[in-house]
Amino acid sequence: MHEMSLAVEILRIADEAAAEAGAGRVLRVGVGVGWLLQVEEQSLAFHLRAMRQDYPRLREAVFDLAEEAVRVRCRACGEETQQADWGFSCGSCGCRDVAVVTGDRLEVQDMEVLTDDV
Repeated sequence: MHEMSLAVEILRIADEAAAEAGAGRVLRVGVGVGWLLQVEEQSLAFHLRAMRQDYPRLREAVFDLAEEAVRVRCRACGEETQQADWGFSCGSCGCRDVAVVTGDRLEVQDMEVLTDDV
């Protein structure tokens, strides 16, 4: 059920960014959803739609959720490879000493807004 709290934060961040930009309305919000977070996208989308009514600038916004794949960088050979499942290892040399590069965060990536002067 952490999708509800994630939705609250996404809405708060989008609303604050829209206010700072002088936007009267937000048309679209692009959100990157890291695979490692194990977010149920349908639940997150539901909560975003349901709670956007509390934010006047976001009432008509469309939320584009894009799953971000996991990529790791090998500490041995330096290669960066995409992972398809748990049990991360370098796709090049097989080393298991890797660092996560992408797929571990949730972020508002971009927004389309209408400003008051349009």
